[in-house]
Amino acid sequence: MRLRLSYPILFATVGVLWGPTLATSAGNAPAALSNETLVFSEDFATATALSPAIWFLEGTGVAEVKDGKVQLQETPDGVGAVLWLRQDAPDNFVLRFKVSFNSNKGIGVLFMAARGRDGSDALEPAIPRTGAYDEYIRGDLDSYSLSFHRYWPDGRNNPGSNLRRNSGFHLLDQALPDPCLKSKIVYAFEIRKSGPTLTVHINGAMTHEATDPGTWGNPLGAGKIGFRIRGDASCVMTLEDMRLYALP
Repeated sequence: MRLRLSYPILFATVGVLWGPTLATSAGNAPAALSNETLVFSEDFATATALSPAIWFLEGTGVAEVKDGKVQLQETPDGVGAVLWLRQDAPDNFVLRFKVSFNSNKGIGVLFMAARGRDGSDALEPAIPRTGAYDEYIRGDLDSYSLSFHRYWPDGRNNPGSNLRRNSGFHLLDQALPDPCLKSKIVYAFEIRKSGPTLTVHINGAMTHEATDPGTWGNPLGAGKIGFRIRGDASCVMTLEDMRLYALP
């Protein structure tokens, strides 16, 4: 596992803050709506590496900044890598980012509202995680997860894009076909969480909408956001232009 360090950090106040805000240039991100308060912003355009004060890499992989974008990939014979934002997202949020893959030999997963099952910080597990998927979907971690660009390491497609509640791997919603099937295409995500309700838009089209029924415990609130890749070591997930907003 390798997290390359580090670049200057600029803190700024935007509206009413619930925590530190990293602000960088807005780039070509969509303008915030009047009810959205920016709490984290990073376009990576001027970064040379990731800061360990802001990001945490877990599992078997490499995360580094190249050409103003974050590239996340597994190491050979790895079991998965997750790049976590250390700052919690609030209960009600909008997350916007862009993602692409260089090949169809890997799968991406986004974790949201992640916390320990006992309410503890997701990045402080009692037993350190190795990056294996079962640790995230059936272990001591609660989260919502969204899988996309679902390919086995040999290039076989695993149909659909799934929105789930964990621990327990409970399906909340599925998009067929997967809205992120193609490699070398940049997909613009907007994920909105309002209490127990989650909606996902990709390239402007709604792909998922679900409300946590509370069947597996109370709906999840504030928590960590993390990006996971699993696949062949040659498969690179590229992230850019990230914005996190708090909603009332």
